[in-house]
Amino acid sequence: MSTSVEKSRIKAPGRAAHLILVVGVRGGLGASSLAAHLAAAHGAVLVDLDPAGPGVEVLLGIESAPGLRWSDVHGARGSIDGESVAEALPRWSGIAVLSGDRLTGFDSDLESTMAVISALHDVGHVVLDLPRQLFDSPLGVLLRAQAGELVIVVGQDLVSVAGGWGMLQRAATPPAEPDAGAPTLRLVVRRQAGAALSATEVSAGLGLDLVAVLAEHRGLRAQVEFGRGPSPGPLRRRHRAVRAALAGRPGGPAVVAAALASLQERRGRTPR
Repeated sequence: MSTSVEKSRIKAPGRAAHLILVVGVRGGLGASSLAAHLAAAHGAVLVDLDPAGPGVEVLLGIESAPGLRWSDVHGARGSIDGESVAEALPRWSGIAVLSGDRLTGFDSDLESTMAVISALHDVGHVVLDLPRQLFDSPLGVLLRAQAGELVIVVGQDLVSVAGGWGMLQRAATPPAEPDAGAPTLRLVVRRQAGAALSATEVSAGLGLDLVAVLAEHRGLRAQVEFGRGPSPGPLRRRHRAVRAALAGRPGGPAVVAAALASLQERRGRTPR
């Protein structure tokens, strides 16, 4: 890595810039695509944190673009020049992207990861594509304490509502550090053909105000196959709605049970 690194304590990210977490309660909801467009809308650095995936660079069609990946900054410690790191990253739709690669995915230890994210956040907005399997990891807990916004992407199905409610309960757990913050929660629903639940029912089931409903991107699979990635135009305009500040509070078992009863009633069954 060409960036100079000095041994020192990790700095807390600068609060003047946004640090936004995007997480899907299950796979296939387009959370990574949303994170990319949200980063483009903010002019932010997009950071891929999926240890198992091929890297968000494949989704965006920039896997052959020159620039740093997580494997290049692995082992970074202390004070890092975030501006130099951002300038050395590959670009998609005008924004810098720090991605895993197809061989190693996101592969970095906790201290290195926090040092790099802190450095990038010190110089601008950062959007983090956080996989659900890292939500409760030490990294996820640290990032949730420092993020300003947590965008939760949920589908219009009972599995999503149940998974989302559990995630919200864990996010509401008081942090271990007394001075740690709590992010503002945003609910985004991914519209699904033949959905069992309406977006309003999902919102009620989770006890969160609905920020946006995202339409299915039917052409995305073909665009990814041909190496073009998501179209930055119409979708980016749609995803700007996620930036709206709407307050919400986690729901409880009663509203989840109500959503379950509604779904079972539609299926012609009596809830147990």
